[in-house]
Amino acid sequence: MKKSKGGLAVAAIDLGSNSFHLVRADQIDGHLHTRHRLKVRVQLAQGLDAQNRLDSASIKRGLAALERFQEHVQDLPPEQIKVVGTHTLRQAVNARDFLKPAAAILGSPVQVISGAEEGRLTFQGVALTQQIETDTLLVDIGGGSTELVLGNAQGVTAVSSRSMGCVVYQGQFFQSGERPQPFQFAQARNEARLQTEAVSQRFVGFQQVLGSSGTIKAIAQAGEALGQGKRITAQSMELIEDELCALEAADFQTQTGISADRYAVLPPGLAVLQGVFEQLNLEHMEATEGALREGLLGQFLPEGAITQVRDTTIDALQARFKVDVKQARRVRRSALSFAEVLGVKDPALIQLLQDAADVHELGQSISYSDHHEHGAYLLTHSDLPGFHRDDQTLLASLVGLQRKRLPDLSDWPVEQCAALAALRLAILSHVSRREGSGVSLLPVDERISITEVEPWRVGDFEKEAKRLRGLGLNLRLGSAG
Repeated sequence: MKKSKGGLAVAAIDLGSNSFHLVRADQIDGHLHTRHRLKVRVQLAQGLDAQNRLDSASIKRGLAALERFQEHVQDLPPEQIKVVGTHTLRQAVNARDFLKPAAAILGSPVQVISGAEEGRLTFQGVALTQQIETDTLLVDIGGGSTELVLGNAQGVTAVSSRSMGCVVYQGQFFQSGERPQPFQFAQARNEARLQTEAVSQRFVGFQQVLGSSGTIKAIAQAGEALGQGKRITAQSMELIEDELCALEAADFQTQTGISADRYAVLPPGLAVLQGVFEQLNLEHMEATEGALREGLLGQFLPEGAITQVRDTTIDALQARFKVDVKQARRVRRSALSFAEVLGVKDPALIQLLQDAADVHELGQSISYSDHHEHGAYLLTHSDLPGFHRDDQTLLASLVGLQRKRLPDLSDWPVEQCAALAALRLAILSHVSRREGSGVSLLPVDERISITEVEPWRVGDFEKEAKRLRGLGLNLRLGSAG
């Protein structure tokens, strides 16, 4: 068994229809620490002919990619490597011509997984990178197929793999090297809608929609670059389609920051997602970081670790940066109590407030001076499994704004402002770092009264109450009477 310093070295290899991916990580105390990533665009699906035979050129490209991967896993025993093939290798009648030499190169067998298993593992990978708290629809667009997955914190409840991938649709509906045309989008979109219609009755009742894959992240990136925000909507995709049809490839890439490799399969991938949106009546989608390879790595974790991934991340941060856990608990208790008084009701925001309280002092491991800024930097630039990008950004903001003067936060929602105030007051309340200390908040008429303030702290709380007026909070020192 190969162990790196402090943990078990593991690797996951995803042999996709468009790209091959490798991720190497260390499993330490139920937590995955990514050490290396490598992606090679192979476009294996392009090599399938009408009889579903892989041509020799595609096999050669795939094996050349694995030669590169082999350098990064040659020190690992087979039991510490997960290698899977997806749609194209499921379809290829001569898949063995690739699989046998592939296994010899990697020193580990390649498992060709079903579409249902691919969807389940992808959902599991997403659950490793962000919290799944409600019924969620996940759409994963690959080179050869698209997986539709319905699930929640307890696991997957429905999955379907549809034969509509960006590489396959590129060959069927678009002309390589030529600017896409509206009629091509219409044809591909309609086919994707029909493919989705066949299983649409199984995918209902979800509260959030997530998208996994390079294609969906590229669509989100393009939409944001075109002024449509981070969320993917029918409107943002319509604008992207218009720009793809109107601009030369180089101009579109410059305008959106999309790479040439990704641009080549963006039109068919966009058409697939448009068809899914239309058939399932989706309003918006968030792009997520998790994917099949993260789901493969999750198989190396102890049972139950995935559902507790966010807690594991916070625990790991506390241990790594020597956070005073007792102080964090004191601040957390008061912050949650104050948040209730201040009207914070959103469960996701309450969870983030709790997380912020648990790690609010991690920046002190660098320096006490400006430790709030150090903490915000660490949280912004660290891998935080279980946290969506927006959650990670807000967590860093809460920690970074925990003390001193506040910037203009007029664009913050009211509840976020209240959560920040609750955190700041809780931290100020426990500067003595002892049990039994702390203040209370009581609603009195149109104000919030800060009570049980020790005499030597009155000036500090008066200054803080003045600062919090900028968040729209009317606080005063005094008793409930």
